[in-house]
Amino acid sequence: LMLQYEQDAAKTDKPWERWEMCAVDGTTWVPLNANPLWAPGCEYRQKPKTIKVNGFDVPKPLKEVEKDTHVWIPFCHLETFTDWYTYTPRSSWLNCCLERGLAHATKEAAVAHAKAMLGIDPNK
Repeated sequence: LMLQYEQDAAKTDKPWERWEMCAVDGTTWVPLNANPLWAPGCEYRQKPKTIKVNGFDVPKPLKEVEKDTHVWIPFCHLETFTDWYTYTPRSSWLNCCLERGLAHATKEAAVAHAKAMLGIDPNK
């Protein structure tokens, strides 16, 4: 990770803007606002890549998946706001979703994408 951070530092004078941290026992990742301290009680990672959908940042969709990989697809049903995603096994429909930038590795990413497509802030 330190090598990745060093590579980012060679590209920008604010490499921390590309990184986030989380307490080891926590689940919430927060952006860094300065160089990391590399504290033993914390985890660090580069921020996940994102795309803009209706002005909202959402996780970047998958371009390809390995066989038998779980994939989540945004699903926007305007009558019932409970169906934000759908899981799909390997299928021709999945290939279509991959080509259109709609396949995600996690349910949370698919939910964020679905909300953004409907103009709803995915962070709320």
